[in-house]
Amino acid sequence: MKKAAIYFIVFICALIIAGTSYADNVQNDIAQNIIRLHIIANSNDDVDQQVKLKVRDGVIACMREKTDSLTDKADCESIISDNLDYITDTANRILKENGFNYESAAYIGNFNFPTKRYADFILPPGNYEALRIVLGDGNGKNWWCVMFPPLCFIDGENGTVTQAYKNYLKENLSSDSYEIIQASDCNADIQFKFKIIELYQNMIKK
Repeated sequence: MKKAAIYFIVFICALIIAGTSYADNVQNDIAQNIIRLHIIANSNDDVDQQVKLKVRDGVIACMREKTDSLTDKADCESIISDNLDYITDTANRILKENGFNYESAAYIGNFNFPTKRYADFILPPGNYEALRIVLGDGNGKNWWCVMFPPLCFIDGENGTVTQAYKNYLKENLSSDSYEIIQASDCNADIQFKFKIIELYQNMIKK
């Protein structure tokens, strides 16, 4: 009985190690090909939440021309870094035009995100590179999308991802990673793999 118990424990440990390694590899593969946009409101007051969306629209509009046609993540990262002052000025102008006396701060870094659906795709939780814009005290609910590939420039909640964006992801992700992020895929095996990633990422976050 003792041997059976030991074998069972070893088996479970092996499954956990294999599962966590798999989850980590897939999430890293996806994260290496994506840059997200993350805007945090000053507070949860209605006026602060409303101006957050106005800042979102303004930033997306001012960056669209600069990043919409890019096909390389490094190029997009460079353009964002070079335009942080421009992005901050744009956000501050919108805040001022709407009667707010607080300002914004914009920076690019690596941040933790929960599971999020974007049109035809769903991204697992984990760390992703992102342009983060904090409004005022940054104590309110946040809003996010994907700047590269530029999913911010479509209807991220209800629209569809163009074939060009799908091709980019398909060419740059492993076949397993690409299958996993397809939100429309009802394959039970894919859903199980996605759940492994979610459980692992939520576990290491704690």
